[in-house]
Amino acid sequence: MMADTQKRMVSAGMDEKNALELSFKMHDKFKDDAAKIVKSFLLLKKIAQKESFVVEENDVDKYIHELAVQNGQDYELLKKMYDSEERKDSLKMELIQKKAFDFIEHNANIKTVENNGMSAEVK
Repeated sequence: MMADTQKRMVSAGMDEKNALELSFKMHDKFKDDAAKIVKSFLLLKKIAQKESFVVEENDVDKYIHELAVQNGQDYELLKKMYDSEERKDSLKMELIQKKAFDFIEHNANIKTVENNGMSAEVK
């Protein structure tokens, strides 16, 4: 996260030294955010395992086709870009996470609570 931030700051015109220093100063914020990301990932992964979610090759092809349509790109060209095993694994993980999110949303027990006597502003 620190390296990505540094790259973005440099590409926005900041010199490398200042970008590096600023990204190191943001270490604690990155640490907290990274911990949340990892916990979320592990939770979704565990849900996917427990529910036996599987992503097949045709799911990956369908997703690549959807990406091509959404971005106005050629399907075959985009498919070649995702041809490496590492990139396919990344797409499969993304699809498994999507299935886990959909599962959570579908099975969530959401209740609407009436607002009794509380002002619109919460203190």
